[in-house]
Formats: sequence, structure tokens, C-alpha cells
Amino acid sequence: MSEVIPNQDNPSRDNRDAKSVLAAANLPLPVRDLIDKLIRKTRLWKREKAEVALELIAHFADGLEAGQSADELVAHFGDLKTTARLIRRGKKRNRPLWWRAQRRLLQLFTAIVLVYIGLAALLVMRHPNPTIDYIAEFNRPMLSTPVADRAWPIYRAAWTKAHIWDNGAVLWPDKERGMVRPGEPGWPAAAVFLREQAPLLASLREAVAKPSLGWELKAGWEAIPAEDRAAMQGPSTTPNPLSAGQSADDPLLSRALVSVMLPFLNPMRHSANLLAADMWLAASEHESDRLLADYRAMVGLANHAGQCPLLVNQFVRLGIIALADQTIMALNVSDPTLLASHRVDLLHAMTSAEQLFRLDISGEKAFYMDMIQRVYSDDGHGDGTLTLDGLRFWEQMSDTHRIRPINTPETALRILILPAATTLTASRKDLTEQLNRFYVAAQEDAARPMWMKGKTPSKVDALVNSWKPASLRPDYYLLLSILAPSLNRASTTFGQARAVHEASMVALSLEAYHDKAGQYPTDLSELVPHYLPTAPLDYSTGTPLRYKLVNGKPLLYGLGKDGIDDGGVWADKKNHWPNVPATGDWVVYPPPDPDAN
Repeated sequence: MSEVIPNQDNPSRDNRDAKSVLAAANLPLPVRDLIDKLIRKTRLWKREKAEVALELIAHFADGLEAGQSADELVAHFGDLKTTARLIRRGKKRNRPLWWRAQRRLLQLFTAIVLVYIGLAALLVMRHPNPTIDYIAEFNRPMLSTPVADRAWPIYRAAWTKAHIWDNGAVLWPDKERGMVRPGEPGWPAAAVFLREQAPLLASLREAVAKPSLGWELKAGWEAIPAEDRAAMQGPSTTPNPLSAGQSADDPLLSRALVSVMLPFLNPMRHSANLLAADMWLAASEHESDRLLADYRAMVGLANHAGQCPLLVNQFVRLGIIALADQTIMALNVSDPTLLASHRVDLLHAMTSAEQLFRLDISGEKAFYMDMIQRVYSDDGHGDGTLTLDGLRFWEQMSDTHRIRPINTPETALRILILPAATTLTASRKDLTEQLNRFYVAAQEDAARPMWMKGKTPSKVDALVNSWKPASLRPDYYLLLSILAPSLNRASTTFGQARAVHEASMVALSLEAYHDKAGQYPTDLSELVPHYLPTAPLDYSTGTPLRYKLVNGKPLLYGLGKDGIDDGGVWADKKNHWPNVPATGDWVVYPPPDPDAN
């Protein structure tokens, strides 16, 4: 029967497949059909099928040669499925090592993918469950204030009548040059404009006397009453893209602190500019009573702006009081006699404003605690994982120019990245614990004197650096990493503004001393305790503030970051006053002329 068996050389050499090998064999049709079915069931490689075909051809050829019929051989061959499985198993054992390694890796990858998909499905079933309404917490002090003690109705009526939204451009014809002053081009027009604003200025002075701003925080532009929106931005107000319609579409954003609208801050800045300009006008018209009233109004305006503890409110508060101080400084430099009749009253008003330079970070902590409860699930024991809703909430906050609908093709991508994002970020419990540690460190840093911040390491920076060993997960504490730089900058800015505020008080005290003694003191210690409670400090070094007379006028300065006394020379042209310069002295009074050599 040798004529039944084709060439038995390695089939890979003659490049034949099982079908061609089988076709070349002189076997009965039932046997060929059986072999063909069996080979197809093995699902082997082409070469392996050819090898199996040769082996089966030889097997059946032996049977036929032994006198068995084709039907008998087929009938007694056994179950094709079982035989194919055994043949496949045997052939796979003989496959090369690289194939077996690749197969194991594929199996491992498949298992990981299946586990990943299962984890994604599990995480998709988890949802944030915000339990603390921080907006209500922020509103509670205001809502407990009697309506008669709330300033908002006065602001609203005054701003609406005066069209505050397009008010004041005449005062700032050149943004680089700043507010126009007496004697400068444009001042006559500014003076006429300011006199026209007398009713608004009177209303502002009335409003700031109220203990509470009276503004109720609301999430979303549409939640603000129409008359309030019109008072701040005019009749043709445009909704903020982040807030438009979000209350109805997104329950996570509808009561989130990130959705709180603060449109009153911009008209408050306009109002502060008007008051500062009116201080110049009052000085030029020798109306010192009005000048004092304007300064007090700016202090009250700053207080109202900062009653919401969010950081943006505190920066606006700081900007208003800094503008008031700088205006007093400039007036005192231009003509000290302008303030003579109310110098003591001004000092009392400035003393009452010292509380405005305290940095309160409780609002920022609440802001991030609110984000955590809207991004993470809650297992009821203070822990939880990142959620699909939380990812979308985070994206919504990151992209303020686009509203993201709930059901979009992006949802599938979020589901896919959810397990990875959960692994690469801290759990809710871990993040909350770190936030509490961060808050304590930030409070301690904020309480440190400004000069100590440059000499000793920041506790916030040390805490942030302690997270860096987890560098394989750079976004592990992403929420807190975003917060740290802003608080450090805020602390420095508040310290510098406070130093300028105290320098203004020292300058007024020097003039008051001069009014009484006919000359300036030889040392600042002579101002204590009659004019100042304590000797003024250089906030850049912690040493006594430097003082000397230049052309018969006081000069107040600190040593700056280098700690070297350069005689009161502002040499660092890269820094804008009142920032502490890297080189040269830190002049705090009078403000240095940036164009001077």
C-alpha cells in the first residue's frame, strides 16, 4: 500500500498544506472525508495540519493494508471532536518556546482586560452623594442678619440708577498710566463726572455702614434674580457659559461651590475706583471731611467684599483696601497739609482696617471639601472612590467654556479611564486626611510673620514635598497640588499689602508729629506710644523699619530679600512695587517712581 502514502518529507520543505497532501494520497473517499473533517477541527497551524494529515494517511494506509475496509476504519476511529482535541494538545506541546511565552502573555493580558472591564463596571455603579450644602453654610450668617442691617438693597438701587456696569472709563483713560489725577490731562472731565456721581457716592457711604453685605450666594447665573443681574451688568446680561442651564441638567453642579456666582465683585471694584478718585477731588476742593468719609467707605466696601471667605473675595477685599492706602500715600506725598485736619481720624480708620489683612483660608478648604464630596463616592465610613459622575464634574470645572451633556460619546471614554484614574489618585479618605493636614499647615504658614517665610521652610511646601515619593502617580494629590501655590502667593501678597498699610500709618504719624513739634522725629521710636502702639517693623527682615529724611521729607524702607541696607534705594526694576525686591531696598513710603533712574 506504499502507493497510498505521498511524499513524507517535512511538509514545510515542499510547502504543501494538508489539503494538497490529502489530495495526493490514494485513499478511499470516506477516509479522506474523515481526515479532512478531523484536520479542520484541530485548528492547528498550516504546517501542523500537513504533518497530522501525513500521520493519519499512514495510519489508515496501515489499516487498509491489514485488510480492513474503509467503512470499518471510519466506524472504529472514534469521536472526531475528542481526537482533534488530543491531537491539538499534543502538537501545541511541541511548539517553540517563543510561542508559548507569547500565549501566556496574551492570556495574562486578556485576564487583566477582563478584570479592568469588571472594575470599570463596578465603579460605574458608584455615584457621589453630597451631604453638606456648603452654599447654605456660607449663607447662614447673612440670613441670620436682620433685613435692615443688609446693604445689598442700597447697592442694588444705587448701581442700577448710576449704570455702574459702564461707569468710570473716564477715570482710567490709560490703563497703563492708572487713574487720572488732578493736574493731569483728562482731570477736568473726570472732576465733572465725579460731581455727577455724588448720589452714587452718598449711597455707597450709606451702604458700607451696614454690618452685612446681604448678598445670598446662589449656584448658577439663572438663579440670581433678574433685578440683581441688571443692577450689576445692565439690562442685556449674558449668562455665564458654565452656569447656563446647569441647575436643571446637572445635580452635582447645581449646589456646588464652584458654581457660585460672585457678580457683585466687579461693580465693587468700580465703586472703589470712584471713591478713590473722589478722595483726590475732595482734596483738591479742600473738603477733608469728604476725603475721610471716602476712605472709611472704602474700608467698609472692602469688608463687604470679603465677607464670603472664598479666596477671590479676599483678593478683591485686599485690592480695595490697598487702593485706599495707596491713595492716602499719594495724597500725603503731594501735599501733607491736605490731611492735616483729619490725620488722627484717618489713623483710627486705618487701625480698624487691620483685620482686612488677615488671610482666611477656611473658604478654600470648604471649596475643596465640596469638590471631594462631588467627585468621590461615599461608603458611609469616610472613604470612597473616584466616580464616573465625578470625572465628568471635574471636566466640567476644567472647561468653563463648554457645557458637557450627561450622555455623550465621551462617556465611554470616561468609563474606560475610570479604573486607571482611580488607581492614580488618592482615595476619598486619604485625600480628606491630607486636606485636613494641609489646612493646618496653611493656617500655621499664614500666621507666620512675612519675614519668617523667607527664612524658614514653609510647612505647606514640606507637606507637598512629602507627597513626591509617589512620583509614579504624579496626580495622586492633584486637588491639593493645585491649591498649594495659590495659597503661598496669597500669603505673600497679603503680607506685602499689610506692610504698605502700616507704612501709610507711619507716614501719617510722622506728619502728625511734625504738626505738633514743627519737625520730624530723629527716630521712629519717638512715635510710640502717642501716635503708634508699637515701633514699626520691616516686614522683609523682621528688624525695625528704616527711616531717614531725604530733602526734608520722610523715607521709609526695609532691607529687602538681600538684607543689605542700600540707603533706601529701589534698585530692582524687575519687580513691581510693592513686591519685595530681590536686590536693593524695599521702599514702602513714598512709593518709588518706576521711571526714576
